[in-house]
Amino acid sequence: MATSGCCAGTLLYVTDFAGDSQKVLEFAGELANRYDARLELLYITDPEHTPSRPDAQMGVQYTLEALARSLKHLKNNTRALLLFGNPEHVISKRAADTNATLITFPLSGSESDRVLKRLARRLTKKCACPVLIFPPNVRKEDTNLLSLKRCISFTRRACEGRLY
Repeated sequence: MATSGCCAGTLLYVTDFAGDSQKVLEFAGELANRYDARLELLYITDPEHTPSRPDAQMGVQYTLEALARSLKHLKNNTRALLLFGNPEHVISKRAADTNATLITFPLSGSESDRVLKRLARRLTKKCACPVLIFPPNVRKEDTNLLSLKRCISFTRRACEGRLY
């Protein structure tokens, strides 16, 4: 059911597979569902920093599609995309191309979180839509306003006070 005051659009869920607990993924799906948004699962490979072979790309695409299939029970339209290039440029371009309403990143509590936080910080300056970081302990039942406020507060701390 759509919440009044929020228009339908696209929610970009950027993954590195480290923070993709089923709970966080379902939270993103429920959030997209609640606001009648399409959910796009994005994995970005930067060929300049990560060599990639076709068999590895097929494995990544398969994993993305499996994540999308795990959300099949939700009403929203879910799409899995493997994109190539500099993550900052690719995500900001995808956000503009789809007129995204939100960009999200799941955190896992691992070392890769620092990289994702820096990327989120840069995207808050580049993109017209908000950027939200999901803490690792978020649950799909938490799509209520209080939990969203906690995610926003978490994002502000992670992005040094900046949240679009």
